[in-house]
Amino acid sequence: KAVYLAEKDGHNIYHSPDGGDREWSMGTSLLSVQDLAVESADVAYVLNAEGHVSKTLSSGLAWSANVSTKLDEGTGHMVVSGGADILFAGSTNGYVAYSGDGGASWEKISRQIQSRAGKVQVVPDKDYASNNMTYAASDSFGQNVMRWQIGSSTSWADIFKGNLSGGVYGLAAEDNALYVLEYNPSTKQSTLRQCLSPTTADRSSASWEARATSATTDIADPSVVFDASPQALKLSSGGKLWAIKTNGTNRLYRINDIMTKLVLQAPDDGHIGPVNRVTGITGDITFRWKRIIDATEYELSIAQDEEFKVPIARITVTSDSSTVALSVGPTAEGAAQVHLNAGATYYWRVRITQPLFRISSEYRTFQVESLELTAPPVIIAPPPPPPVISIPPPPELKIPFPTIELPPTPLPPKVVILPAPEPPAPVMPGYAWAIIGAGIAVILTVLTFVTITLIDRFLIFWLRNGRYRWSRWRRRWFEAKYRTQPLPAADSLEQIEALLKQVTWTMDGPLHLFDAISYPQTVWAKKKDDCDGFAALAAALMQQWQPESRPVLVTAMLRPVLKSHTVCAFNVPGAGLWFFDNDSLRRGHYRTYADIAAEVRGKARMVCWDVVEPDTLQTLEFHVAPK
Repeated sequence: KAVYLAEKDGHNIYHSPDGGDREWSMGTSLLSVQDLAVESADVAYVLNAEGHVSKTLSSGLAWSANVSTKLDEGTGHMVVSGGADILFAGSTNGYVAYSGDGGASWEKISRQIQSRAGKVQVVPDKDYASNNMTYAASDSFGQNVMRWQIGSSTSWADIFKGNLSGGVYGLAAEDNALYVLEYNPSTKQSTLRQCLSPTTADRSSASWEARATSATTDIADPSVVFDASPQALKLSSGGKLWAIKTNGTNRLYRINDIMTKLVLQAPDDGHIGPVNRVTGITGDITFRWKRIIDATEYELSIAQDEEFKVPIARITVTSDSSTVALSVGPTAEGAAQVHLNAGATYYWRVRITQPLFRISSEYRTFQVESLELTAPPVIIAPPPPPPVISIPPPPELKIPFPTIELPPTPLPPKVVILPAPEPPAPVMPGYAWAIIGAGIAVILTVLTFVTITLIDRFLIFWLRNGRYRWSRWRRRWFEAKYRTQPLPAADSLEQIEALLKQVTWTMDGPLHLFDAISYPQTVWAKKKDDCDGFAALAAALMQQWQPESRPVLVTAMLRPVLKSHTVCAFNVPGAGLWFFDNDSLRRGHYRTYADIAAEVRGKARMVCWDVVEPDTLQTLEFHVAPK
């Protein structure tokens, strides 16, 4: 999902690791951008118009020293990645250079792709790692598409039958297909050409298809110009092709590869196949499609899902008939003997496997009839009547009762009730004191947590929304007189460090709201300030001496708050990022601003941190530390 964005002829490189959804960061290239090639989420390359290439391993935050591609000076046009460490570059005068070690070294192909060739488009074959083949064409009219095999070829091979009427502005390779985007100024229309066997094609090959724009392609413009520079055609995952119309109303087009498709004839989409209600066995289904080009072998795929990730069968069919038919089911033979479930839905499609590999059909669905079973009736007989049991009456019994005489009842004993003793004084049980103590501890813990949370939220709000607005307002109304005063000149890091040591560290007072970034001229004139004043002065001296170092202010809001700190970070070619910490230069091989923020944090707890442009105080990056 990584996205890279760069402005041509600029230096800023923007990167998003989540497809541009929420998170963006900005790095600064050492080279002016002519073209950008992306190898992976972290690795990218910049080519400048002089023909030099620089590489980043950190998503654009730090860049290596530039390396010459060996193209003629001032002829750099485009660069493309062919996978890990594989790069190709095209010139403006018909030449190609390549690198197999991630741009550390380059070789130039000594032969021009064609006489009078102009701005070159070049792309390696999808199987370059095994076949070393690459393809090239130029924007010169009336020329061809060429192929070169690294390590074997001695001249460029023509793989297009006839000549192109327009110029080529984009190339792309996917699976075994090569795509060529052509624009013809005489017709003011563009054409996408496709070759399905580029590794074996020659100047007499008929394995090319073409699809051209027309006056009805765009709703607003009768002409469609796909000639964006340096590359007008881009390929994304899933074989999607993209181009931008440069005339009239600019629009982004996605070009679907539907030049050649297999035509399915039977069964119809949504077909329901029969099932034998006695045996429960499904009947055979006949699949039928039309032959195209010179196809001799096909693969019929049946699956339980539309993405064919749960396949039921893959059946190879050999045929050169104009209509190809195959019966599949429980009575078929070989791989076509497939048992299908009653009531299930299946997906099917066909693709050519010989002699072309990419052409395939759309998918269709079919169902198997449900098998409904009817249970036989169940008859329940009524229960028999209960038996009659006669019980004779019991015989009469006469029992004589004896006379019972009770003795006289004696008098009850006298009961004396003594008065109850006085109850003891109440005593607080131990568990009650434990409960009271635990409650007090919980209340103190909650109050401490709420206080810390409110402080953290204030620090995040202040760094994101308050600090720089307050600093800009204070600069305008209280420091304008210092703005035009000159700063001392420095031509080395040691001199800058010596100048910083002339400033006395002094904490901002109430008139600064304890945190305001002054003009560097103010700091130098007063010779005192806190960490942000040192950082602003260091950034101004670095910008004055070496503007390509791109100095920035990195601020970390920490707990405890008194540990919060601001430093000046800058790029050192070939050595990553260094920074000035007050009046001390901290050398190291820091790859990202996050590394510097972590160094500033030390053993304190990070709340949030940001990266700011020192002159305008515009925020370049802002991050809240995870809990």
